[in-house]
Amino acid sequence: MAQAAAGIIVIVLACGAMLSVALHSWRVGITPMPSSLKARRALIELLPLAEQPHLAVELGSGLGGVARLMADNLATTGVVGYEASTLPLLFSRLAPRPNLRFVRSNFMAADLGRFDLIYCYLCPESMERLRPKLERELAPGALVISNTFAISGWQAVRVIEVGDIYRSKIYVYAVATAANGALQLARGGS
Repeated sequence: MAQAAAGIIVIVLACGAMLSVALHSWRVGITPMPSSLKARRALIELLPLAEQPHLAVELGSGLGGVARLMADNLATTGVVGYEASTLPLLFSRLAPRPNLRFVRSNFMAADLGRFDLIYCYLCPESMERLRPKLERELAPGALVISNTFAISGWQAVRVIEVGDIYRSKIYVYAVATAANGALQLARGGS
């Protein structure tokens, strides 16, 4: 009898968790999608380009895998993961790191100008909403790494085809300062 009750509780909790994630996904219009292992490996290879950032961020950190990966590979860098959905955020906090903090918040409300390294794996519509915010807030020297979806109107300094089943590409953008002091994107090839 106790086993049956425990089984029912587990099923109810699992269904509640799935419903919570589904409702949040419907509300914000974004379905969680973890980065592939090959995309994560490509990110690790790109981290030295950031020249030891002071503060890094993952926008929409989900279960926290990429944020933890950045924290592990950038030990002297503070890493922040922004996640608006409660259950993935709680899961991400299960494996803490001394240089990693997860924040339950919509990253569109955050000051992104304080970050040197920005990683995102967002749908095209979210990337389009994010672009003007990045253009307003990022400081010269910031590096933006986007998994799968390019930022329209920006020219990547590097594009990596990771060779996963999704045919993912990693886009790397560098923010520079123009001669007149205005912010601009560094030009480069793929």
